Amino acid sequence: MSTAAGPEPARPTTADSSATTPFHDLDEYVAIPRAGGLALSRDGSRLVTAVQTLDGTRTAYRTALWEVDPTGQAPARRLTRSAKGEAGATFTAAGDLLFTSARPDPDGTDGDDAKTALWLLPAGGGEARVVATAPAGLSAPLAAAEAPVVSVAADVLPSARDLAHDAELRTTRKDAKVAAILHDAYPVRHWDHDLGPGTTHRFVADLTTTVDEPARPLPASDREDGPDGQTAHEHDPRLLDLRDVSRGAGDDAGGPGRALWEHSADLSADGATLVTTWQVPGPGPATRSTLVAVDTATGARRTLVDEPGAQVHGPRISPDGAFVAFVRETLTTPQSAPEETVAVVPLHAPDARAGVHDAHDDTPTTRAENHATPRTLAPHWDRWPTSLRWLPDGSGLLVTADDDGRGPVFLVAFSPDAKGEHGTAEKVTSDDAVLTDVQVSPDGRTAYAMRTSYLEPSHPVRIDLGAFLDSGEPGARTPVPATALRGPVASPELPGTLVEVETAASDDVRVRGWLALPHGASADDPAPLLLWIHGGPLGSWNAWSWRWNPWLMVARGYAVLLPDPALSTGYGQDFVQRGWGTWGQAPYTDLMAITDHVETLPEVDASRTAAMGGSFGGYMANWVAGHTDRFAAVVTHASLWALDQFGPTTDHSYYWQREMTPEMALENSPHRFVKDIVTPMLVIHGDKDYRVPIGEGLRLWYELLADSGLRPVLTAGRCTGSCTSRTRTTGCSRRSTRRSGTRWCSGSSRSTCSARPRARARRSGRRRSAEPRPTGCAGDRRAQVPAGQATIGAGSCVVACRHRRTSRRSAAPRAAAQTQRWVASRCSSRAVRSCSSAHRRAARTSWSAGAEGRVSCMVRLVSSWWVACRPSLSDKTEILVIRDATSTPFFTRCPPVTLRPGGRRPRSRRRDREDATAWASGRSARRPR
Repeated sequence: MSTAAGPEPARPTTADSSATTPFHDLDEYVAIPRAGGLALSRDGSRLVTAVQTLDGTRTAYRTALWEVDPTGQAPARRLTRSAKGEAGATFTAAGDLLFTSARPDPDGTDGDDAKTALWLLPAGGGEARVVATAPAGLSAPLAAAEAPVVSVAADVLPSARDLAHDAELRTTRKDAKVAAILHDAYPVRHWDHDLGPGTTHRFVADLTTTVDEPARPLPASDREDGPDGQTAHEHDPRLLDLRDVSRGAGDDAGGPGRALWEHSADLSADGATLVTTWQVPGPGPATRSTLVAVDTATGARRTLVDEPGAQVHGPRISPDGAFVAFVRETLTTPQSAPEETVAVVPLHAPDARAGVHDAHDDTPTTRAENHATPRTLAPHWDRWPTSLRWLPDGSGLLVTADDDGRGPVFLVAFSPDAKGEHGTAEKVTSDDAVLTDVQVSPDGRTAYAMRTSYLEPSHPVRIDLGAFLDSGEPGARTPVPATALRGPVASPELPGTLVEVETAASDDVRVRGWLALPHGASADDPAPLLLWIHGGPLGSWNAWSWRWNPWLMVARGYAVLLPDPALSTGYGQDFVQRGWGTWGQAPYTDLMAITDHVETLPEVDASRTAAMGGSFGGYMANWVAGHTDRFAAVVTHASLWALDQFGPTTDHSYYWQREMTPEMALENSPHRFVKDIVTPMLVIHGDKDYRVPIGEGLRLWYELLADSGLRPVLTAGRCTGSCTSRTRTTGCSRRSTRRSGTRWCSGSSRSTCSARPRARARRSGRRRSAEPRPTGCAGDRRAQVPAGQATIGAGSCVVACRHRRTSRRSAAPRAAAQTQRWVASRCSSRAVRSCSSAHRRAARTSWSAGAEGRVSCMVRLVSSWWVACRPSLSDKTEILVIRDATSTPFFTRCPPVTLRPGGRRPRSRRRDREDATAWASGRSARRPR
């Protein structure tokens, strides 16, 4: 944590400051192997993870499965190897390993065109073999813990009767070269791909029906023995007989449609019940997820949870099959952020009226066919659960959740009779890291997980759950650290150190983040600062990211700040609610507050800063660019620019409409402030980003060129100037854009175009920050500003100086005054209106020559305040604020003064002073020349 003496490392690193790490070379960085996912065998003796490595062409990644010793004694060993890779590892009750892969089947005929199939690697050793296929491929395998039952998902065309018919229809489409998709539901696309033409179905099979026998010399012949003359194919005994259980039974029979799109499911230990999320439409184009139970023998479906004001995800069936735990998420409104809680519902509940104790919704609109109302576990726990895992004895669940820049494992107790310690949530792990993919040993004394942080990529660890349980009574136990296992991937050396920083955003709100510093950064050699804003916005900078990795910039000498502003998860519901529907308010001020704090650290060079972000972070980068010029550069990636345009064009518009009304969207849209953007920007956008469509980047780019303060100067002849909108001469082009009542044009007629500079006066970068401003300005009194550390805050007086360089032959004060272009000072419009008329009349200006022909100006803002703008040795411009002749001056900085050569003689000094006074007081919109 940061202290008065400076930040302390959260955890030491071993990289030497002179060493070259993989982050110094992009090719080496992308070649680092990446581990993810975890599966534990039913007896707890085998642990499997997946590792991604670059393929031979170094243009794509392929995944292999590796086995990790749960005891941490033996090194990891590779289990699979193929050009197509493997994924979705899960263990059967017999200990065999199931996975999915698109690698060619040695006993098949599809060759390189093979779709993803289900493979089985025997526990006793030997080659893996295909056990199930589908025309469009298989995914998401589940295996029962105590029965030879497996379930998989597959896409099926809407009109297909079964998988065989689906294969015929797909062949017909391919032969006819048909690629069209007919949409009759919403949404039509997701992330980077169009939805359809198939819809997701869920299948179940009995593993005992497959036989490992050699391939036949000839394909099985077709025979006509199906109902209504349908073609039936002889079943291959090597493959499972997949039964579609998502079509329902009886009155519910029929295709699932979009119900299983992006679903999450679990299979009971006896394989008799499949519990899955089920999408239901309405109102309008909106959808939400309910919870259903499917009988794997008959396909009969019944609803477990269906609340109009909430949706569910991540179901987990208890080991005894009596309960289903899930994460409940309330639907958002423009006034309320979502709330996520752990809830439990009986899988087979007796008949009872809805509306019992601890119900989420005690009205009859909670339509659950088993008439059981879900019960909230740990209702007062102010964190959002992200995953659930039952303890073997059913006494509780291990739950992961974001928490203060980390993601520990928590224990949420459970009792079937709603008694005991069901209302508590205890932190199990003490690591400064995020833990995912939690698995529990059969005896309940050990847990396994993947651990990740900004110090290390994801790697397998062991958690001594027994030591935690034995450390005290419930509610008084001590968290334990996780122990790293001998994983298949070594953690790379880092080019710097990681520290934790925090500051007060207001009296009752703190903002924290991570700061990655390059080796060697010190007060003698401070590093330039890069503010990196996370996406989401419901997320946290707490886990290693291969896409958003700060160490790439640290290796190039930058200090990278990773803050969690309002809307970030892991800090409680109120912290999210602070920024809900008001993205440009609390999130922005939080970012500026923690940036101000980090700039005071001796290892950071406050005069060299930049900001960047992607997705919501890109939105905020655009907002920052339009509200401050404190940064030297802004990088915006996959950003939101015009929220009125973004809302209806993103892939899930209904979610957006739940949060923002049209008025709120317009108020928080960065495009309205394009004219205020004077900071150079790098715009990056992907053409197939459906969450943030390419139109956002295209419009941003155009409007930066057309309307921002960065707009290139248009030239014609030797004159570049401006014409007022009232001018009707040919000197103004009708194609020029209107900007603040002025039509900018290029013309050669001095009668229609003035010769004044077109670039706008750069305003103080902290003009809208929450920092204290000088007391006495604009009648605003706040905390006294310490000498030497003052900044001009929101609504405070702002100095804008434009100078023309004196010729090198004349650096005398008189010559400087003669070649002065214009010098002006003003308060913001609000501040001017609040200043007394006497103070306005008292404003006046004076000039003096500076070194090397530079010009300094001093402006009297109010009767007792003077502001001087002068060049400094660092080629920046210092603003010297002097309250009166006896007060100690304090300083702040504004952007470098623009000095231009040549120019005509100004008008009289008296006219200049009159114009400057009128403009500073707000009585005239005409700038002094």
